[in-house]
Amino acid sequence: MTDSAFLIKHSLILAKILKIGEYLFSEIRHFNMKKQLILALGLNCTLSVLIAQVPDWNHIPGPDGGSIENFDLDGTLLYALTKSGIYSSEDEGYHWVLLPHSLATTRDKRQFRAENGIFYALDKKGSLVRSDDLGASWHAVLQKPFPFDFETEYLQKLFVKGDTLLVGSFFTIYRSTNRGETWTTTADLVPASFVSIFEFKNEIFAAQDRYIYRSADGGRTWEQVFANFIGYTAVVATDSFLLAFYGNRARLVRSRDGLRTWDAIDTDTLVEHLEEDPYGSYTAKWVGGSGQNLYFFQTGDVHYFCPIRFCYSSDGGDTWHRGDNGNQVRFGRDLNDGISFGNHIVIGSNQIQHSVDSAQTFFIQQHGLMSAKIGYLIRQDNTAFTTTHHERGFRSIDKGESWEAYSFPSFLEDKCSPNVVFIHTNKRIFRIMEDMYIFEASYSEDNGQTWKVFEVESLENFNSTNHVFWYQKITWESGNYENRILKLSDTDTAFVEIKLLNPTGYYHNVRLIGFGDQLGIEVVEGFFIFDEKGDLIRELPALPCNSFSLSSPGRIHFDGNTYYNFCDDRAFILPHRATEWQEIYPQDWTTGIPLYHSFMTFFASHNGVVWVGLEGKGLFYATDNTGRFYPAQPQMPYPYPTAISVDENSVWVGTNGGGIWTYPLPKTSIKSAKEAVFRVFPNPSAGELNLQSDQFIKEEISFALLDASGRRIAKEVLSPGQYWNLEFTGLPKGLYFLQMRTESYVYGIKWVVGN
Repeated sequence: MTDSAFLIKHSLILAKILKIGEYLFSEIRHFNMKKQLILALGLNCTLSVLIAQVPDWNHIPGPDGGSIENFDLDGTLLYALTKSGIYSSEDEGYHWVLLPHSLATTRDKRQFRAENGIFYALDKKGSLVRSDDLGASWHAVLQKPFPFDFETEYLQKLFVKGDTLLVGSFFTIYRSTNRGETWTTTADLVPASFVSIFEFKNEIFAAQDRYIYRSADGGRTWEQVFANFIGYTAVVATDSFLLAFYGNRARLVRSRDGLRTWDAIDTDTLVEHLEEDPYGSYTAKWVGGSGQNLYFFQTGDVHYFCPIRFCYSSDGGDTWHRGDNGNQVRFGRDLNDGISFGNHIVIGSNQIQHSVDSAQTFFIQQHGLMSAKIGYLIRQDNTAFTTTHHERGFRSIDKGESWEAYSFPSFLEDKCSPNVVFIHTNKRIFRIMEDMYIFEASYSEDNGQTWKVFEVESLENFNSTNHVFWYQKITWESGNYENRILKLSDTDTAFVEIKLLNPTGYYHNVRLIGFGDQLGIEVVEGFFIFDEKGDLIRELPALPCNSFSLSSPGRIHFDGNTYYNFCDDRAFILPHRATEWQEIYPQDWTTGIPLYHSFMTFFASHNGVVWVGLEGKGLFYATDNTGRFYPAQPQMPYPYPTAISVDENSVWVGTNGGGIWTYPLPKTSIKSAKEAVFRVFPNPSAGELNLQSDQFIKEEISFALLDASGRRIAKEVLSPGQYWNLEFTGLPKGLYFLQMRTESYVYGIKWVVGN
C-alpha cells in the first residue's frame, strides 16, 4: 500500500470516529497538512509534559535618579512620591526602596501624605484618594464637587494628622475625623484659593492667597487672623516659626506666637544675594527649616545656571547667607519639594540632593531611586548606554546590574540643563553633551572605555546610519545661510561633505533621519533618500505630514521595506517602489482602539517586526504594514515607554519614571510557520492554558479547542506572536485537543484538564 493510500484510509477511519466526515477529509489536501492533522487529533500524539512558563518583564536596577513630586515623613520612615511609584527610606534618605505594589499607581497623584502607614493624595481628577495597602490600590474618599455643585471647584491643599483630614477648596475646608469616611464643611472662610494648610504649636492654620485663618479645635471652627491684599505666595511653618511671603520678590515676615504678632526679618540682604542672579526671579520654590535654621530656595523655572540659587540663615532669618556655589552639586531646573529635620535637608528635583550640615554642602544621595525618565537607550556587544532627563550619560557592562555615570566637561558642570545624546553606528558609539549653544562631541570604539573628541563647528542636526555619523553644518555665505551635510564613516577619521540638493535656505528647516543603511534628509522642498556613500537614491513623494507643519508636525520611519508617515491622528505608508502614499488606520487589533489615542514615543523594527511605544499603553508590535498592531504579551508592568533597544535575544525598554525593563525577544525566524513547534503548559491544568511556540509566528492563528470526541467547543483568533494565554473555566475533567491553524499549516497538541 502506498503512503498516500495508507494516509487516506486512516484519515477516513478517523473522520468517521470523530464525526467530522467530509469536512475533515476535504481539509486533508497535502501530505504535511495530513500528517499534522492526524497528530492534532490523536494519532501518534504524545502528552505535553513541558515544564515552562511565559517569560515576564524584568526590572533592572538603574540607573539611579528620578524626579520627586514631594516628600513626607511618617515616624522614622521618609517617603518620596514619584510618577512611577512611592519610595521609602529608613536611613534619612541615604538609600531608597520602591514599594513594589505602588508601581504605576501614582502617576496622577500629588500632595502625598503618609500617616501611620495610611497613604493619602490628591489626584488630577480632583479627588482625595486613600491607600491602605502601601500604594497598591487607591480609592476616592472625597470627590469634587461636594457638596457644592460648581464645575470650577477643585481640591487644592491637604492636611493630615492622625485620623483627621482637612482639605481646602476654593469654597470651604472639608473636615473628616475618620480617615475620610464622612465629612463636614465650614462656612467660616471667604471663598479664595488656598496656599497651604499646616500645624504650628498645636494650632492649625489655613492660608489663602490673601487671608490666613487659625483653628484651635482641630479645624472645626476658624477665625481670620491676618489679611494682606498684596497676596501671599507662600505661608509655611517650621518647628519654631511661621513665615509668610508676599509680592513678586523675596519679602518675608515672621511670627513666633501663631500669628498673634509679626516681626520683619532681613529680606533686604536676602534680595541682595539673589539680585546677583542675572535672570532676576526671586519667588520662593521651597522654604523650610528647623530650630533657628531657615532655608530659602528659588524656583529654577527660568534658570540656565546651577546650582539653583538659595540662601540660608542660622539665626531665624535675622541674617542671611548665600549658598556657596563651589560646594554645591548642581540642582536641576525642576525643584519640586524639600524636607528638613535636624541638620538634614533633602531636596527633590530631577535628582535628590542631600545636606547633613545645614546647607553648607550638598551631595547626590539617591541610591535605589529608579524613577528617572530614560532618554536614549543603546546596546552594543555586552555594553549598555543610556541617558536620563537633565542628567549625565550612563554605561553598564554587566547587563544593567550596575551603572557608571560619565562626567561632564568643565564648561558644562555649572549648567542647569545639560543634555546627553547617544547614537551609534555598527562600530562606534557617539556621545553629544550640550547645553544651549555649548557642546562637546566624541566617539568611542571600545564600548565607552575611552572617548575621542572630534571638532565640529556646529551640531544643529545629526544622526547615524549603520556605518556613518552624519551632521548638518551651517555657514553664512553671500548674505545667506548655507546648509552642508558632512559624514564620518566607521572607516574614516575625517568628515567628508556630500552634495545637498538645496544648499540654501533657513538652517532650521532641515532634518536628518537614519534608516538602517540609508539617510533621509527632509527639507521644505521634499524628502530625499541617500545611500551611505552620499549618493541620492530617490526623492519620496510629498509627505502627507511634513515636519515643518506647525499645526501637526509629522514623523517618518522606515522598517526596511515600507516608509511610515505619522501625523497626530492619521498615518500613511509608502511600500517599496510605490509612487503614492496610502493611508492606513493603525489600531490595537485586539480592541479596535486607534493608536493615535495615545502618544507614540518610539518606532523600531527588527527582523520584520515593527515595535512602537504608546504612552500609557505600553509596547505594541506589527508584522505587516496594514495597521494591525498587537499588545506585547504580557504587557509592560509600567506602560510609559520612552526608548527601545532590540537585539537577537532581548528587548530593553526605557520608561518615563519606571526605569528600564527587559524581556526575552520572541524568536523571529526566516523559517516558515509550518516548521514551528508548539508547547502547552501547565499540562494537566485546571483551565489555564499557556501556549508557546519555538519561534515568532508572523501571521494570525486560528485556534480551536476540541473535546475527546472531536467536537469543537471553543475557537479564538490568536494574534501574531510567540506566547499566548487563554483560560477555559468550568471544563469537565478529561482529555482535549488544541488545534492551531494558519493559511498553510495545522498543528495539534493533547491537553488534559484535571485538578
